[in-house]
Amino acid sequence: MSEAVITVVGNVVHHVENRNTNSGAKVCKFSVASSKSWKGENGWEQSETSYFDVECWGKLAENVNNTVWKGQAVIVHGHVRTDRWEGDDGTKHQRQKIIAKAVGPNLRRHLATVKTMTEKPHESPTGLGEASAGESDASVTETVRTFSAGAGDASEAGNTSAARAEQQEMAGAGASAPF
Repeated sequence: MSEAVITVVGNVVHHVENRNTNSGAKVCKFSVASSKSWKGENGWEQSETSYFDVECWGKLAENVNNTVWKGQAVIVHGHVRTDRWEGDDGTKHQRQKIIAKAVGPNLRRHLATVKTMTEKPHESPTGLGEASAGESDASVTETVRTFSAGAGDASEAGNTSAARAEQQEMAGAGASAPF
């Protein structure tokens, strides 16, 4: 059976919902809104918005719960799963969701602090990363680099004049900026 692989770029719609299963596995859920934006003759224009439910498991769920917030621009990569069930009245239902293998900030819209974790994830057959069950314990071992707008040595953060101008342009565009 093949999996439908998907990558979505958009904004987190609501706060991350976090829980543990009866077996103790960590799981979190959130939704992402995605639409195409472009500069038209009359200013910014936007296509119809698509919404995606996202589910994360294990260490990814823990990390997402600690770092992702409502309104944040994110990139989600994973595979599509369809849940099917029958209602009390006999009506058949189905809902698709993304089982995430990777979630991160959209660096066109955010600056980030990156921390390295020591772990050997269980590889899935598709090579998408961690499996959802039996994950290894990971621990933060070092801060790799912190990037902050307007602070510190500009060359260290990769802030040339052109890069600073682009960051200011993107920050000024706000939520209307293209993803």
